[in-house]
Amino acid sequence: MRPFNNSTRKIKIFMNTSEQSWCLEVMEKLMRYPCAKPFIDPVDDKEEGFENYYKKIKDPIDLGQIQAKLLTNEYTGFSEVKHDISIIVKNTERFWSRNDIRTAMAREMQERFLSIIKHKEMKDPKNWIVEILELQEKVERIVHDAPQAVKSHCKTMITALPLPVMTAAEIKKLVEASEQLKEKKDAQNMLQIILDVHPYMAITSKDMIVNIDSLENTALWLLHDYINKRFDDLGLEYPE
Repeated sequence: MRPFNNSTRKIKIFMNTSEQSWCLEVMEKLMRYPCAKPFIDPVDDKEEGFENYYKKIKDPIDLGQIQAKLLTNEYTGFSEVKHDISIIVKNTERFWSRNDIRTAMAREMQERFLSIIKHKEMKDPKNWIVEILELQEKVERIVHDAPQAVKSHCKTMITALPLPVMTAAEIKKLVEASEQLKEKKDAQNMLQIILDVHPYMAITSKDMIVNIDSLENTALWLLHDYINKRFDDLGLEYPE
């Protein structure tokens, strides 16, 4: 399976075992906090004060359900876990009001969650790569738009030479080569390369469409390097 083609195609996105295990550890730690206790189990609408809960809340979710979805690997990525945590806060605010003590507890629970994951996200090399690329682009835009007098003081700035634009023939070979990598991990790794360069690419389901024509040149060459290394490992020859 490959994450792209000359035309759009569907691909399967999986949360790998390490991501799944880490998310479960996060949830276990979160659910030990007192502020999380009211949100571990589904709301019982037979309890006093909750009779109309499911009439008012159309998208109910709780920490126990998030944990269960992780155990059965229903999430395509960590962003979906973060989204469900935010839904708990929104549901609580909608049912009880913005200033209610239970809404305050939900917000504190969310803050605890974000605090737990912050250290992990800061250590993730992918996030550093994205930050560096974004900062480099900002600096280049500032220098490009600056007056000539200012530009003259920026001669010491190191700018990497741009990669050559990948030709149509090279892209065709890239696609052909990707078809020879059949392992699930290769589809995951190639997709991750695309997301590293396109961090804001929307992922709406386990089946998503990636159009290779929409990928930046950097992503194409990173994919090329990855596939070449995998071919070396497997003793394969890259398409001529």
